[in-house]
Amino acid sequence: MNLPLEPSPPAQMRRREIFANLDTPFGSPTVTAVSRYLAVAVMAGGMTAGLVGTNPGPAAFADFGGSQLTAMLTRELCQNDGLTGMLRLLIRQCPELVRSQKHVLGRLVQAHTRRRNLVLFSIYHTELDLASLLPGLRQVPDLRLPRYEATTLAGAGQFLLLQAHEPADSRSKR
Repeated sequence: MNLPLEPSPPAQMRRREIFANLDTPFGSPTVTAVSRYLAVAVMAGGMTAGLVGTNPGPAAFADFGGSQLTAMLTRELCQNDGLTGMLRLLIRQCPELVRSQKHVLGRLVQAHTRRRNLVLFSIYHTELDLASLLPGLRQVPDLRLPRYEATTLAGAGQFLLLQAHEPADSRSKR
């Protein structure tokens, strides 16, 4: 069986085109395309590293959670008739009292939160039942301490509250 030693004419033409592009300066189409892909890859790698480096940790979440819980408790207890008449007389500066506990509330949120670290971002799921945390206040007549569940997305140094609600079984106990 005789095999031809010379490649076919179309194969020779392709080979010439490939080698011709290698001999041209950096402005050639082949080099430009490779450099574009390389630039995109470097940018994507840099953005990924930036997101990994700015994925907020548990301490930052405790601060965020403390702010969210402070705002919610101020609304629920101080503004929306959450306190009975007797408690209103005893606690005259309700919003200031709640705000002064922001750091403690943040640690409370952190203690009742699960974090799923997905490297580029994290998902935090919080389940907080204030009635079970403060059993002594259950005896106060007409005081309803809220129970909340929340899901938060964290990434790029920011927090986004995806879902926050009072579970249905909690609302039925009113």
